[in-house]
Amino acid sequence: MYGLDIVKKSGGNLRRGTVYLTLTAMEAEGLIEAEVIPADPAMMPRRLYRVTDDGLQTFLRRHAAPLPTAIALSV
Repeated sequence: MYGLDIVKKSGGNLRRGTVYLTLTAMEAEGLIEAEVIPADPAMMPRRLYRVTDDGLQTFLRRHAAPLPTAIALSV
């Protein structure tokens, strides 16, 4: 997905600057990778972002729902 697609899909909740700073940080951490896609010579190349295996595992760990206390104690 392209950064601008993320901005558009957010329905105005995310700004371009915030998205691109976050994507840069996530790429530096190895959570996503970017492929530079050549564009028309008059335009800048675009970066297509993909989640890495490490990024997916991090997401799943951070968003795993903990078991309610009563269930966790009875297991």
